[in-house]
Amino acid sequence: MDLKELIKLDPEVFKQLLEEDYFDNNGIYIIDVYNTLILCAKDQPDQVVSFAEAAVEVYTNTGQDDETILYLELQVRALLCNQSFQQAYILIERIADIDHDASEKTVLDLAEDILSSKDSYAVSVDQRPHTLAQVGRLIKRYGQQERVAHLYFEAAGLYSSHGAFQTAYRCLHDAEEIVHSLESLALKARYYLELMSVQCEQNDYSLGVKTGEMAISAYDALGEKHPARLVGNMGVAFMNLDDEGKAIDYFKQALASTDCTEYMKITLWGNLSACFRRCGLLSEAEEVLKIAEVALTDDVQNVEGLLEISLSAAKLAIELEDMPLLIKRLHDSSCHLDRILSDVLRLHHRRGIRERYITRIEGLLRALPPSGNATDALLPIISTRGNTMGDWLTILNWASSVRRSRPALDESIQQLDHTLRSIQEIGAPHLFGFNEKWDDAWNVFNTARVWDDLSNIAAIIHSESLGRPLDLAMAQHHFPLCLSRIEAGHCLMVMTYAGESALLWYFIRGQYKRVSIPIDTLERWHADQLRYAQNLMNKSAFANSLKNLIYSLAPCLDNVFLDISAAGCKSVRFIEDCFNDIPIIEFALRNTELCARMSEGIFEVRMVPALIEQIEEEFPISSTVAIVDRKEDLLLAPYESEAFTQAAGLSPSVLLESDGPANLEDLLGKYDALVVSTHGHSLKFFSDAYFAHLGGIESEHPISVAAMQVAAPNLRLRLALLNTCFSGTRSSRNFEKRFRTSDTVALPNLFLLNQKAIALAGMWRISDTICFMLTHYVGEGLKIGLNPSAAVARAVANIRLSTRTSVTDILKRSLPESVQAAALHRISQAPEIGIFSSSYATAGFTIHGLL
Repeated sequence: MDLKELIKLDPEVFKQLLEEDYFDNNGIYIIDVYNTLILCAKDQPDQVVSFAEAAVEVYTNTGQDDETILYLELQVRALLCNQSFQQAYILIERIADIDHDASEKTVLDLAEDILSSKDSYAVSVDQRPHTLAQVGRLIKRYGQQERVAHLYFEAAGLYSSHGAFQTAYRCLHDAEEIVHSLESLALKARYYLELMSVQCEQNDYSLGVKTGEMAISAYDALGEKHPARLVGNMGVAFMNLDDEGKAIDYFKQALASTDCTEYMKITLWGNLSACFRRCGLLSEAEEVLKIAEVALTDDVQNVEGLLEISLSAAKLAIELEDMPLLIKRLHDSSCHLDRILSDVLRLHHRRGIRERYITRIEGLLRALPPSGNATDALLPIISTRGNTMGDWLTILNWASSVRRSRPALDESIQQLDHTLRSIQEIGAPHLFGFNEKWDDAWNVFNTARVWDDLSNIAAIIHSESLGRPLDLAMAQHHFPLCLSRIEAGHCLMVMTYAGESALLWYFIRGQYKRVSIPIDTLERWHADQLRYAQNLMNKSAFANSLKNLIYSLAPCLDNVFLDISAAGCKSVRFIEDCFNDIPIIEFALRNTELCARMSEGIFEVRMVPALIEQIEEEFPISSTVAIVDRKEDLLLAPYESEAFTQAAGLSPSVLLESDGPANLEDLLGKYDALVVSTHGHSLKFFSDAYFAHLGGIESEHPISVAAMQVAAPNLRLRLALLNTCFSGTRSSRNFEKRFRTSDTVALPNLFLLNQKAIALAGMWRISDTICFMLTHYVGEGLKIGLNPSAAVARAVANIRLSTRTSVTDILKRSLPESVQAAALHRISQAPEIGIFSSSYATAGFTIHGLL
């Protein structure tokens, strides 16, 4: 037989040839058969796996361990070619379990081969620790403790660079135990070096210097030169401790070290230039940057180094008062940040990376002129507004496109759907803080390891030219979408916070402008909202605080909305951030023209939590479901959904009680609109928003963060009216940490996970009379043909414009006689004009939608 034709056989025929000893009888060595098949593994991995399985079965049955191990190795290598790492790992363990001299060498050879190509089995670097941990478990069988310690070091470095510091320190702790058990001074020196790196990543530079000094002492005791990385880290620590003189010396030493790679030099030059700039040595700073940029043609793999170069060069451009150069550097920084994020899949790791750069980029943006071309500022601002919700929606969209490209019963699709469902159930886009904290590849109870499964499945799909899950989750992709919204006549609005004041940026007709807002004003307002939510401030005092805020901000924000009105903008789309405390809708209503346009349904103010395009549906809303609370103190709550359906000309809504958790897909899956009329409380008071829900804080409610994250992407809802106190409040933390990135959790935002819904919510307590009227007005808007977003905006404006007579008429028409008297008594002393004209009545409403 010509072995070149072997791969064309059916695996069962190959198995029969082995059972008949065909190859031995014809003078064909087993190693030649192996070599023939291994050459086919790259292009035909599935066929080679089948051949190897057949051979393993035959040789196992005959007790031929040498041959069994050889073909198990072949099967492993073919599976690895097919990105099937987990299946391959199981087989390597099987080899290790065979009591034979060849087992150890085979396992260790496979382990090293896996490590040499550890990023080949998935689409993201955040799965790398999983591979390291799996290999570590294998080689630990053979006493390879020092090698295992190095795997811990590598994982710790990746975890810390992604902001997962708890996990990084656990890896280092496990490595430290090995260091002590081996009593190796060389390993101890390396341990101190890695520990210092993590401390510097965490901005603990004083401790980093102490650890660095211990590392220096250890290398001195070994009689070895100090590694360039150690010396460079000492420079970083002193640079951030404002001792530029020492930092410059250390950076020069590191650059002169024989072990300083071209990769390392990129970062060192960027840091050295920053030190020169801080010392006022601008020509030296420029010269170093020029050297770095010449080297970029030779080494473009150090993307973090490239980003540092761009950020350092941007600061230098500010010193040189070179605005065109600053704009270029900011755009370069956005591109490099995109590249860093492109290889990371876990949402919480991506958040950790963004957290390292958001304040730095925002700080640089302050140096731009107060107004200019939209394209100058838009891209870098967009790069500061990436978040986990946008990332998760991008993953879901990618999965939808993959499904459309394959048959429904395709095995990869089934695996993908199962994995995405598992991720939703543990939490996406928001993950419980403890699950984030314990997302450790060495932790056997790690629920977040399903992200590694997604990375592996995505690699298989990507190999078929179907793209990666987050290829489109980048500022470069969001930029044209945002620009198209501006060109279509919408105003984009963003807040940045780095520096002595907050800046509100707004983009109109190809231009940007910005105004400054005092941080202390926002801090006082934020504190008062918390006090009011905790009943530490009465309604009158809170309304007065709101009035003071509006009075303080009106001089600048009234002019902003005057510009918006004069430009004829169709809407304001406020891109959310981690603070979001300004009642933007109030300032739109203060502008007479904009208020009038809102009341006609031709202008709106929308809160946008993610830079993802809204799917606009053409069909009208036809079915409604309501969740109600029939407690006596909510007089009108049981009738709000009826007011909505009557005004909209729809069939009566299906009523559900707010009596605890339920399967939301079953409850809400077949409806277009939802009205929630229950008690509520602020989301901010949950130690982790993963457990937050509507309703009373001690009670249960079907609308919760955990339930919505699972169900919302599959709901057909296009409108959610959350007539619940504090339903629009946000949390920018989990159990472990606060977020500086734009990763707030808000229940109305979760309805947007189907990319179709518009949600209305309130930031504080609102009377059920106002909620009743608002719901009625939304129904009216739908009946006259407005889309949900326009109908909701119209309703908010009409609350402000209502008269007592109009409210009385609506209550009489819409309420049963049994509650009319009590409802009318509430407004009997109200003025005819401006019954709900108080800012308190409408400023707290927020309309949530995608871009």
